[in-house]
Amino acid sequence: MKPRLKEALLTWIGVNITAFALTFTLTPLISDWSWFAILLVFNTAMVAGLTWMVMPALVWLAERWWAPGSTSETNKPRKD
Repeated sequence: MKPRLKEALLTWIGVNITAFALTFTLTPLISDWSWFAILLVFNTAMVAGLTWMVMPALVWLAERWWAPGSTSETNKPRKD
């Protein structure tokens, strides 16, 4: 699979996970706000969650699939 397709697939998974979580956690707290405020808060939480939590975790979990042969195990210095 091409790297760009892997990147798109991993991003799609991350966005779905984050949107699902925010829909059930954040939306009930802000549902009575104006649509514009909801949009700003939801999207800010989405970007922050993807940037600092979801995508790093997904990349770590998909390390072998992402770049076979370049895992952290193979990049460790030899102890000869």
